[in-house]
Amino acid sequence: MKKAIEDLIEKEIAAARRRAEEEARKKAAGTPAITNGNETKKGATAAELALTPEAAQLANDFSRNKGTLPWPVEQGFISKSFGVHPHPTLKNITVNNTGVDIATGKDAKARAVFRGEVKMKFFVPGMGYAVIISHGDYYTVYTNLAEVFVKPGDKLNTKQEMGTVMVNEVEDKTELHIEIYKGKVRLDPEEWLFKK
Repeated sequence: MKKAIEDLIEKEIAAARRRAEEEARKKAAGTPAITNGNETKKGATAAELALTPEAAQLANDFSRNKGTLPWPVEQGFISKSFGVHPHPTLKNITVNNTGVDIATGKDAKARAVFRGEVKMKFFVPGMGYAVIISHGDYYTVYTNLAEVFVKPGDKLNTKQEMGTVMVNEVEDKTELHIEIYKGKVRLDPEEWLFKK
C-alpha cells in the first residue's frame, strides 16, 4: 500500500513538472505563464508552478484548515497515533504508523475530510480498499475500507461519504486508517483534524 501511495504521488509530481515545463516553453514563445493568484511566484518549484489556479486555491484552502478538518468518521477516537511507537506486546520492537488509526463503530462510513478529487481506488489484501484524494498538492489517503462508493475522477465535497469502514472480525474492531501528504512529505493527521 505504501508503494502504491508513493507511486501515485510521484506520478502526480511528474505530471506537474511536465505541465510546468510546457508552460515554460510557452512563456519562452511569448505565451503567458501559469500564475498562482495574480503573478508568478519567484523561486517556486515546478510542481507549485504547475498547479492550476483552482488547484492552488484548493491547496491554500486545505492548508488554512489545519487543525479544523472534520473527522473522516462521524464517531470515533484515535486508537493508534502517528509515528514510531513501541510494539504493544513485543519488547525492543517498534512500529511506524504512517498515519492515524481511528476506532469507530460497525457499519461506520468513511468520509472526505476536505473537498477534492478521487485520484485512485485500489484493493490491499488484508487491509481492504484504499482511496486517495487530491486537494491541490495535498493528498489524503483512507484505508481499511470494506466497500467504496467513489471512483477515480469523482469530485467530492467535505464530509461526503466514500465507503464503509472494514470490520476486523478476528480482533473485533473497526478502524479507519488515514494519512495526509503535502507532495511526498507525510504529515501527522492528528495535527490537521479538529481537536475534540
